[in-house]
Amino acid sequence: MDSFISTVKWKLSDGTLRDMKAFLREKLGFDIFSSRQKIHNLRKMHSGLEDYKIRVETVLKKSAGRDVEQESYVIEVKDLQSLISKRIQRLHDNGRLSFREGSSDIILGIGGDKGAAHTKLVVVFGNVDKPNDPHGILLVGLYEGHDDYGTLKEKMALVFKQLNDLEHVTYNETGKTITRSVVKLAIGDCKFLSAITGHSGQSCATPCFLCDKRWTSHGVKAQLVAQFNFFLAGSPYDSSALKEPLFHAKKGTIGVPGVHTVLGIAQTYGLDWMFALCNKIDAKDPTLPENLREQRKILKSLEEEEVHYEARYNSLKSTHNIVEHMLSVAENFDESVDDVDTNKSCGSSFCFVATSDDSKICDSDVFECSNCSKTVHNICSFIFTSTQDHQEDICCLECRKHNSNMSLQSRVAILEKIERNFRKKMENDKECLENVVSEKKILDEKMKLYNGDTRKKLEAVLKNIGCDMRAWYQQLTGNQVRNFLRPANIKKCFAIFPPNSSDNLYAMESFLMNLGKLMSSANNKVKTDEEIDDLEKIVEELVEDLKQAQPRATVTPKMHLLTCHLIPFLREHRTWGSITEQGIAHLHAVINSLHVRFASVLDTAMRATLIVKALSNYNFIFDIGASWFKAA
Repeated sequence: MDSFISTVKWKLSDGTLRDMKAFLREKLGFDIFSSRQKIHNLRKMHSGLEDYKIRVETVLKKSAGRDVEQESYVIEVKDLQSLISKRIQRLHDNGRLSFREGSSDIILGIGGDKGAAHTKLVVVFGNVDKPNDPHGILLVGLYEGHDDYGTLKEKMALVFKQLNDLEHVTYNETGKTITRSVVKLAIGDCKFLSAITGHSGQSCATPCFLCDKRWTSHGVKAQLVAQFNFFLAGSPYDSSALKEPLFHAKKGTIGVPGVHTVLGIAQTYGLDWMFALCNKIDAKDPTLPENLREQRKILKSLEEEEVHYEARYNSLKSTHNIVEHMLSVAENFDESVDDVDTNKSCGSSFCFVATSDDSKICDSDVFECSNCSKTVHNICSFIFTSTQDHQEDICCLECRKHNSNMSLQSRVAILEKIERNFRKKMENDKECLENVVSEKKILDEKMKLYNGDTRKKLEAVLKNIGCDMRAWYQQLTGNQVRNFLRPANIKKCFAIFPPNSSDNLYAMESFLMNLGKLMSSANNKVKTDEEIDDLEKIVEELVEDLKQAQPRATVTPKMHLLTCHLIPFLREHRTWGSITEQGIAHLHAVINSLHVRFASVLDTAMRATLIVKALSNYNFIFDIGASWFKAA
């Protein structure tokens, strides 16, 4: 068993294991590993392949600005009830199964998220010491694509049916058959929770997926902090107001996504405010925008436009050069002189490839005309992109023009028209490109004004405390926000601001201190009524501080979730950190490492099979409680 665990932990292939065994025998005189066959048998026994269905499908991916078909795999659990029971049995047999005081229920987190290119559906086991350990999380579905309502329904309908049907778990305790009820808690970020409940998302008129309170955080009608009642919830949704839910979550079983909520609030109301204050101090310009997110979006959009128009212009310019060369070939062609290379000639009545020595023309692809069946160069039929970009029933120039003996003069006339069209498009794209570059340059120069002394001091402090998130290009990560919200680090950040720089320094420091206390409360500990009362007071203070410091800030859905729905969830479940979306984020890292590890496996189904086997091996080692097996 130790040999099996070590090969999983250190990712030893059979070949590497063979070499290691030979090396140990030669250098030490003995081999510490069990036989490769026995290790292989354990790998196979705990591979989990019989528990999953793997299918390969074709998906469209963007490549060089166009849609390209590629193979992808979908993983679905076959029998969720049986697999959950097997895991619970294994946890019990190894003394890993535990229950909360006064409860005999099996607690499962039903979650999902998109990480990199793949969306994962998972089950998190709440009756263990460390529910969020990624190696203990059970994968029940995986596909390449987004985690929106439509895609989840299309790809994972059978998995959601099994999740909805799961009500009890049966296993053996000391020879007795035990059946326990299952409590299912929905976990994930706001987008995923909205999708599985049939909610339209955070941009709709009722942005909260837990209640139908109406407000918006965008546009001229955006709800401001000063007028918002943070403690007044809307009514529970009527089923007719939502799409058919993918997951039938019982009332009170969807909580506040701790990591994403705290991260979003710290970024929007904390760091953005700090950088806005830096801008105000350094640039002395009260008209400067205070929302860094919007500035980043504008800059990114301009950068993407610049790349788009530059690529289009260069492509048009290259094709225009080819057309001009073809015109030159046609105009200088002397029919009385035999200067045609018959070895290069195609089925066209006039072959440009055979009459030219230019490599751009000579390298032209060929295709078979769907009408006359002649093999013709793309160039000779005035097709300037790959024939793969066109439909299969593509015709040559003569068939398209219904003229099998088209004269050279007719071809020149068509080429001249094509040349004029390309030139006009080039001029339009060049003008667009110049406008975008000019606008981007102005914005870049304006952004450089923000790189003042106060801004540099704040960024130096953030880098020093492990939060070097390069503010113009990305946001904090979960681990960074934990560093940022430590009391000592908050004080370091505020120490860089002059005392008279803002009347709201104290209120904002207090706001972030209270947010840090709430973040720290998102842990495994089961809380008492007194502790929940204290957290409720912290939430009230946090709202008061925000109303004082940023009365004209808009109200985000995450701020509403924290202030309105956290305390009711805590009073019912006594914890909001034992099962969270953080475990799924860690699982992304594990699966991404497996994708890298198996990237050289060309067969798509085999690559999915290897990932399932690796994850099942991790699950087994977690269940038996191998003390020296640590998460990578």
